Amino acid sequence: MPASTAPMPRPPRLPVFETGAGRPSGDLTALDLDGRSDGLLFDSDDAAGEDLEDTVFTDCTLRRVSLMGADL
Repeated sequence: MPASTAPMPRPPRLPVFETGAGRPSGDLTALDLDGRSDGLLFDSDDAAGEDLEDTVFTDCTLRRVSLMGADL
């Protein structure tokens, strides 16, 4: 039987996620209404019940954030 010449499949590559290290920290409870947040790290924040409906997050990292009951 002849050897197979089909190429071997390559293993999948997992995406690289940014850790947020080196970013300035933000506070979800201190955001302005209708405000913007650019390039901030929100880590271990509790924004339960906060009004974030018109807030714009651009290039931000949210890690371990509680948004229970927040207006989004």
